[in-house]
Amino acid sequence: MNAIIITGKQDAGKSTLIGSICQSLNPKNIREITIDKDDSLKSSFKESSIQAIFNNAYLLELNNKYILVLAGCPTELNVCISSYINYCILNGVEISFIIVAKRTFERKSGFDTKTELKINGFEFHEEFITKIDGENFKKTDIWVNRRNRLVNMVFENLK
Repeated sequence: MNAIIITGKQDAGKSTLIGSICQSLNPKNIREITIDKDDSLKSSFKESSIQAIFNNAYLLELNNKYILVLAGCPTELNVCISSYINYCILNGVEISFIIVAKRTFERKSGFDTKTELKINGFEFHEEFITKIDGENFKKTDIWVNRRNRLVNMVFENLK
């Protein structure tokens, strides 16, 4: 396995969970990825921070390996995951792992994250999540156990 899909409804906490996973990974370097579908020369990497990870695409460097992170669903970013993968490859980045948020149903035409991952050679674990109610949801056993289990999956698969 070299990818995790975090699947849930709108406002289920997918991006927040992914941000928390990324913080736990403690990456050495973080770059935000912007894809311009109309002019690929305007696509870019720019330095970012761990606190900024939310509803966007990022490239994390961890132990000389690269993790592509889509904390925003491809349908929300309006860019297919293959575009991010291809942009990284064209810029000499070998992706070791992918973490991607996905809505329960990708209804937007031209979006099929699972199929795109398979076509690009990525095997994935899909984690279905639901919203955890309450202001202190990050302190619940459900949240902590879910995050820790997913962080461990990433570390295990980066060996």
